[in-house]
Amino acid sequence: MKYQKYEPKEKQDYYKIFFDFETDTSGSKHEPYLVRFETEDNEQRVFTGDYCAIDMLNNLPDKENIMLIAHNANYDCRFLLQHLSQQSSIVKSDRFLFTKCVFYRNGDTKQRINLKIKDSYKLIPMALDKFGKSFDLDIEKTITPYKIYTPDNIKNIYVPIPKAMIHINDKDKDKFIQNIDKWEC
Repeated sequence: MKYQKYEPKEKQDYYKIFFDFETDTSGSKHEPYLVRFETEDNEQRVFTGDYCAIDMLNNLPDKENIMLIAHNANYDCRFLLQHLSQQSSIVKSDRFLFTKCVFYRNGDTKQRINLKIKDSYKLIPMALDKFGKSFDLDIEKTITPYKIYTPDNIKNIYVPIPKAMIHINDKDKDKFIQNIDKWEC
């Protein structure tokens, strides 16, 4: 009888990038108009417009293996899937838990990026606006009037503060104004 020696597969290190899409939800289909990412090296990038998803993918750092992490990746990864190849996903109750795939930068097969897309909500099942208090961090989620993001307002880029205030809960209005001042908007 011959015994085989177990040889573990070589572990691939993945460069971590946190990302988030903002979408127009006024129609029957959610349309992304902005995606932002931050790398493990604190590089931040923002892409806007109809092609923000492919623009983000084409501008990922020059790494062979990248792990994209989103809080509720089940939602965010759907804007990327059409641009990815060789997808292998773990899905539970119609929710993406994990996706492993390949992206070819600018469609060039010589510029292959191995991607993993993970959902941080599965590790920390709480809303982002609770992170600061729960982990004693000096961070807070922004107060955003999401209903203001219509195709016309997205094209205009800037919306007058009184028009935005219509879509803010009364309890959040003071904080919204404080954030406008704090971020010099």
